[in-house]
Amino acid sequence: MMGWIKDLIWGRKVLFDKSLWKDNRVMAWCIYGSKLKVCDFAKHFSRFHRTFKYRLFVPILKLSELFVGKKIPSEPRKEWHDDKLNAFNRAWDKSIYEWGKYYFYKLNDDLPLPPSEKEMEHFIKTRPCVKLLNSIKRLAMIGLLWDTGYREFYNVFSLNFTVEMNKLAGKDNKYRHLFYREPHIEDVLYYAIGKEMANSPRMLMFLNRLEKGGAKK
Repeated sequence: MMGWIKDLIWGRKVLFDKSLWKDNRVMAWCIYGSKLKVCDFAKHFSRFHRTFKYRLFVPILKLSELFVGKKIPSEPRKEWHDDKLNAFNRAWDKSIYEWGKYYFYKLNDDLPLPPSEKEMEHFIKTRPCVKLLNSIKRLAMIGLLWDTGYREFYNVFSLNFTVEMNKLAGKDNKYRHLFYREPHIEDVLYYAIGKEMANSPRMLMFLNRLEKGGAKK
């Protein structure tokens, strides 16, 4: 409770030097955009994380959960008309687990690899980032459960989203994603590999061989 109150008053500490706010160098490419000035990136990043996220969004989210989230049921029932909401819950829990195991643990050098089931259980229960995501999900689920208009929008959206994701899967019905794990924002190797994965038949053949037990020289 006190942590987000401090964020509300002071804002989360920005991890880069304020001198970057005056740096007019242009980055040819970075994960946040192309032809982006360093000073613009620093300002946008700070305004989102420090001003919006920690001084506005997180406090409102916490207060909403305090006054609404614990008083209104937020779990869908095991009824046919809640089947897509239950599917959302299952996909959410699976995504939290896989995100933690394959992205978060590999992103942080202080965490052991590979994580055990006990470590994953601890991660899901204690990590602030997971608690924030689950708070967002809980309030969103309340809106879907207690407002039929939003419920039916979600039903339509979920079907359309499934169709669009199936298009991305390709002819082999496999969807491949390249995690961005670098601490800096200008990893052009990530861009090059990702573009190759998306456009090169030879790269897809190589990945298929890896999935079947390793690539031959």
